[in-house]
Amino acid sequence: MESKVIEDAASLSALAEAWHGLQPSIRNPFQESGWYAAWVRTIGTTGGRRLKCVTLWDGDRLVAALPLTLRRYKGIRLLEWIGARVTDYCDAIVAPGVDAERALDLLWRNLNRRVGFDVLRLGQVRVDAVISKFVDRLEPWVETRESAYTIPLTWPTGADWVASRSSKRRDSTRQRMRYMEKNGFELKTWRTPEPDVLAAALEQKQAWVRARNVSSFVTDPQGPEFLRELASEMSARGLLHLSAIRSAERIVACHVGFIRDDTFYYYMPTYDAAFAKQSFGTSLRELLIMSACDQGLKKFDMLLGSDDYKSQYAAVEDVVRTLVVPRGLLGRAAVAYYRRAAARAKAHGPVGTPTEAA
Repeated sequence: MESKVIEDAASLSALAEAWHGLQPSIRNPFQESGWYAAWVRTIGTTGGRRLKCVTLWDGDRLVAALPLTLRRYKGIRLLEWIGARVTDYCDAIVAPGVDAERALDLLWRNLNRRVGFDVLRLGQVRVDAVISKFVDRLEPWVETRESAYTIPLTWPTGADWVASRSSKRRDSTRQRMRYMEKNGFELKTWRTPEPDVLAAALEQKQAWVRARNVSSFVTDPQGPEFLRELASEMSARGLLHLSAIRSAERIVACHVGFIRDDTFYYYMPTYDAAFAKQSFGTSLRELLIMSACDQGLKKFDMLLGSDDYKSQYAAVEDVVRTLVVPRGLLGRAAVAYYRRAAARAKAHGPVGTPTEAA
């Protein structure tokens, strides 16, 4: 087998057809070649990032990929996943029928031989990820542990799901639906990147982020363009699910998400703050759960984040880790510093770590 490092956007785009051979092992939309391409063309052009996608080939067949990017952070060469900040689950990809352990070992050897780096920081790694056990053998520092939540969809219809809930939650859902109907609001869905809906989603999410003074890609210079490129790429693959609650006059809640295989991915929900009391965001979420049941989907993945609303849906929790591996004296010194900084942050408040600029 031969290993190659893909280092420019054009070469990555040229891999689209070869990437198709990995499809049986692609577990979610975040591993689609279009996801990586959208990020590389937009956010990936900022911050001095350089593409370092390590690939493994058996003749003309692409059999494994480690999609990475390199940047400088406070003097160190930091190697991360492509699109880490905008991606909920990151992983290596190994084609079916290929020995994953051997493939990852070959990728790792070539990475060390061909790419100069001081710290490898792999965020958003699920415990069941292909890369998880391999990196664990490298004795990484587990920088963070987060939770992702998925609702197993065991109801044949959305109405059955509503009926299965507690009387209080059931009545609340039905009351919100009646309010929508009475006031001329309805759910609309698209599998194409409708410009007005994407614009409303960005405007609503940006307002939410700024009001809370939190960090999000939507307020970054290339963030809006990434979302538009992503919607186009996912639509071309038949994976985009765009939705909104709207009346004839305005859009009051939106969602940019995806359907792949038997799973609905609840990626970017938004709502108009002017209508916060009407809970249109909650109504949209629950209408999407109902729709997923009606479509015969098996999972509604609410992705990363321990948001309070997730606790009401009897969701299954999965652990998602950030794994950090140092390389060389500088890498070990940097990780030692970050570990001390993380300990201080835990005790006294935030101190600079790679997370801030991820």
